[in-house]
Amino acid sequence: MSGVNSHVFTDIRETFFFISDNFFTKFALATHNCLDDCQFLQQSADWIMTRVKLTVQRLYKLSGERMVNAQATVRIYVGNQLMITEEISGMTESPVSKYLHHTEPSGSPLRVEWDCDGIADMTVCEIE
Repeated sequence: MSGVNSHVFTDIRETFFFISDNFFTKFALATHNCLDDCQFLQQSADWIMTRVKLTVQRLYKLSGERMVNAQATVRIYVGNQLMITEEISGMTESPVSKYLHHTEPSGSPLRVEWDCDGIADMTVCEIE
């Protein structure tokens, strides 16, 4: 009986390794192809992505006397043009940052607006 169980375990283990190796191979190829496409776009169009740091200073809503998770829709404008929309959910009273990208020229004025079902405070700045 133990021989049957070890055979089944070996078959399952070999199947798992085949599936995981196959997945990681496909993932690595897809990632490599994506990076090639990005390099091609950057070289062909002199395309430069500007990095933006969105910092959520606080995000929560009150339920009775307790703080609970809140949801916010964040809009980041470059100049007067809406460039990025993000959905954020969770709860924090400590600053949490997220790095985003846009294609407008570096040095353009930035502003952040949000709709929230609770209390939120956010800032945005360009990262060189």
